[in-house]
Amino acid sequence: MDMRKQIIVIWLCCAILLSSNIIISNFSDPVKATGIGNYPPPLYGDWLINTNTIIVNETITLNGNLSITSGGKLILRNCTLEMNCTNNGSYRIEVLSGGQLFIKDYDSNRDTSFDASVITSKIRDSCHRFLFWVENGAIFEMQNSELHECGYTGDYHSGYRNGGLHISSTESLIEGNLIENCFVGLYYNYSVTDGTHTITNNLISNCQTGIFFYYSHGENEVSNNRVENCTWGLYSSIPESHTDVINNTFSNNYCGACFSGAVTSGYPYIENNSFFINQIGLYLDTSYGVMSGNIYKFNTYGARIKDEYLNPSRRGLYPNITAHNNPFVNDTFSNNSNYDLWLENVNAYLLNTTCNKIDYSDAGNLRMLTVDWFLHIQVIDEMGAPILGATVNVYDNNTPSSYQSFNTTSDGFVRWIRCTNYTETSTGINIGFNPYSVIVEYKGLLQKIQVQMIKSEKIIITLNLSMIITNITISQLNQTSATIFWNTIIPSDSVIRYSSQSDLTNNITKSNSTLTINHNVTLSGLTPGTMYYFEIIATDGFVNVTIDNNGTVYYQFATAQISNNTNQTDDIPSSQFSINDYWEVILIIFVVIILVSIIFFHFRKRKSLSP
Repeated sequence: MDMRKQIIVIWLCCAILLSSNIIISNFSDPVKATGIGNYPPPLYGDWLINTNTIIVNETITLNGNLSITSGGKLILRNCTLEMNCTNNGSYRIEVLSGGQLFIKDYDSNRDTSFDASVITSKIRDSCHRFLFWVENGAIFEMQNSELHECGYTGDYHSGYRNGGLHISSTESLIEGNLIENCFVGLYYNYSVTDGTHTITNNLISNCQTGIFFYYSHGENEVSNNRVENCTWGLYSSIPESHTDVINNTFSNNYCGACFSGAVTSGYPYIENNSFFINQIGLYLDTSYGVMSGNIYKFNTYGARIKDEYLNPSRRGLYPNITAHNNPFVNDTFSNNSNYDLWLENVNAYLLNTTCNKIDYSDAGNLRMLTVDWFLHIQVIDEMGAPILGATVNVYDNNTPSSYQSFNTTSDGFVRWIRCTNYTETSTGINIGFNPYSVIVEYKGLLQKIQVQMIKSEKIIITLNLSMIITNITISQLNQTSATIFWNTIIPSDSVIRYSSQSDLTNNITKSNSTLTINHNVTLSGLTPGTMYYFEIIATDGFVNVTIDNNGTVYYQFATAQISNNTNQTDDIPSSQFSINDYWEVILIIFVVIILVSIIFFHFRKRKSLSP
């Protein structure tokens, strides 16, 4: 090999070694830890954060407390913080009023892996857990990170501050995290009025209680979380705030979610959640909660509603606890081993909710269960086109005087009509409301059907518009009779229902059974000088009925009065003549006298002139 080839080979080998070294260093070197502010932390003793501190890609073992004071701000990105506790509660993290703590992943992207921040005890067991306090006036956010081994007791005398991540601040954001093996995953205790706490897209598991609200104020949103393998998935006690629990899955818990204590401002809204494989899916010991669109499946008890007011030990502590007026709307209960719904001394309301197995206990004769369904009605013509403005009346056959009345919209629909299947009282009396009658009216067309409301129903009613009555005229009207004419598009019979009463009471029916399109019915034996009211009824060969009552005000006509001449006598009172009548008589007499005088004078003159 000549010198030039040797040089080329040497250069190639050097290039290969250099590039491989670069590649190896890029994949094998750890990401460099960086930080500013109160960094690095002390090896022993408390770590105080009183300025803006940012730490990235670091693992910290803390042999003391972490305290973020007013004006201090700590941001952790892709950091592991290990609290090296010697026993339960020996060290704590505290964010004091005016302090700020942000625990985040490296890139703020929950879909990437291996870059989460982790807050944990160095010894991961139930005997070396740390405490975590976020005080009133602090700011706290935790996103796409992990929390382990936090809190060890729910002791009332400690103010529940030793339970877990204890939040008393005005606002907090808990999003996209893994929270597991804590005594209480998230503990909101006496949170400040008008605050906002958002808990979303987290996995919370293997805790005594996953999420705990105690006397919590403000607006709380719990959404899109998975809470599993806990004793209590979510527990809200004596709520003084509005809590939205939406699109969560509670599974393999003793109780998926529990709301206890009747405080007027603490109504929960529980929507589109799934309660699977719990001992109790949902436990309510509060009033006026709203359950909508939830699924309760494969639990021992789907939902339990209990009024603790009858429990003396509970009544002494919480005198206002009741559990009434809790509606379940569009919920589904299925495959729950003991009961879908367990009612204890309460009244409950089911609307469009599938629920088959219901158990009752009723120590105080307070129980009442009402089961309602939705009825949707569409009115179309014989060609399938929707009819706008048809009147739809709906009533149960037990109380026909109490009806609901609606008008169809442009798509022919009346939607969301509530119909009661039954109401069961505390004495076990089942008051049934089935069937329901539906009457549809449109331009004289009338159709009536009956619906069994044992589930929500959509009903389509077809009206034959060819049966509409037109060209109504009244002819040959005299003192005692009248003839009424009208037309229909298809042959039908001819019926008039009439009365001298404006509401058609004491009516008389006159009919002609001949099927025709040109109709006339003569009414005879009428009273002279009387106003009559009538409606037209037409039934075709297929027994389709049309009633035209002029929009319920009825058509009307008046018979003629009897002539006054039939009542004259020989003695005519002078009051029947006017002054003009006397002058006309005098004028006639005067003219006659003049004419007679002229004739008399003329003949006398001729006689005097004769020879």
